[in-house]
Formats: sequence, structure tokens, C-alpha cells
Amino acid sequence: MENKELMTDKWIYTITKNGRVKVTLNEIEIYKSLRDFGLRFANVDKVGHFYFRQDGIKVANLLGLRDLVWDKLEKGEFPNKNLTLNAYLKKNPIRKGEALKRILRDNLTDGEKHIVKIQVDIKYQKKTEIEETIKELEKLNFTKVIDEVGNFGNMDIYFKQKLDQEFIVLSHYCKGKDILKQGFDCWRTTYKRDSDIGIKKPLTVDSLRLSFHLNRDVELIMS
Repeated sequence: MENKELMTDKWIYTITKNGRVKVTLNEIEIYKSLRDFGLRFANVDKVGHFYFRQDGIKVANLLGLRDLVWDKLEKGEFPNKNLTLNAYLKKNPIRKGEALKRILRDNLTDGEKHIVKIQVDIKYQKKTEIEETIKELEKLNFTKVIDEVGNFGNMDIYFKQKLDQEFIVLSHYCKGKDILKQGFDCWRTTYKRDSDIGIKKPLTVDSLRLSFHLNRDVELIMS
């Protein structure tokens, strides 16, 4: 966004009458400038979202947009600046009305909708994180079993052999409960054989990473 100039002289409309100057802000021109600056609006699952379409998609909010426009006005150099700032404060032109939505209207692909939802919906973000972790474990040839003896809380576990009797185990805790409570813990274990995993206690068990996050901790499970 730093490479584009947001503010233009079309933002400000000045009338002089009987020696007095009146300043108003042209909200339509401001909206057009915001669009040129990369701002867009679209509905995702019937909920409207503002976002910048520059180097990907970054969700924005109305308060942030108001601050952005105020910052440009405050740092700008132009006639009747104080009157302009007062006019902005008196009647903030950045409103979530039909004019703004119409000018910024955009269409999103399914993939882009996914990106928006990742940024605005914490439950969707968490669900995606769980699904992507499981897919990565499957891709890395981890084996899934049920922890029948409660070594890891009677939950789904995924394991992969590292050395002769050493296995990396990831336990999917709180599966079936609130998605925000779910996650994975990563363990280094030893068993006599892989067929013991899930039905017998490990010979040894050490935590490698509690609250395992794929993006941060993937090196722990790479062979």
C-alpha cells in the first residue's frame, strides 16, 4: 500500500461565501480513491467484509479505514487543513452504506473466500488447522490408531517409527468437543513393537511439543 498515493484533491470541496470558507468532504471520491488503493468489499457466507486486494487478501475493518483516511488528511499539506479536519470529525464520511459497498463491490473465488474466513472466523481457522495437520500426517505416512489404554487420553493418535523402538506420536486431544479446545500434542515414545501402540503402555514417553502447531513445529515430525 505504501507504493500508491491515496489522497487526491478531489476529496475536498470548498465554498467561499461572504468571506467565510466552508469545507466538505466528497465521500464518493474518497471511496473511489480507496478502491484505487486496493480496497474491496464482498459477501462471504452472507456476511460483508472489507479487504485489501494487494499482494494477496488482507481483511480490513471500518475503524481501520477511518483511521487510514484520517492519517492521510492529518499528514497532508493543503489549504484550509484545520477546517478539513474539523469537517471530517464532525461528519465522518467513511460509512458502511450502499454507496461504499457499490463502489468497492468485488467477486471472490472459493479459494479467496477461504482466505477471508481464515482471517475473520476463529472457529473456521481452528478447524482448518486441525484438518491440515491430519492431512500432513497422512502425507508423511503416520499411522492412525485409537488410544485404548488411556496413555494419551483415549483419543486418536498418529505415530511413525523413527528408530528401532522409537516412535513419534501425536495425540489429537479433545476430539469431538468444542473445536477451539482441540489440538495436538507431540511425544517421543518407545515401544517394543508398533503393534503395541494404542493397546499397551509405552516403555518411555517424553513430550516434544505440547500444543503442536504444524507451521511452527513441522520439523519435529520430519523423518
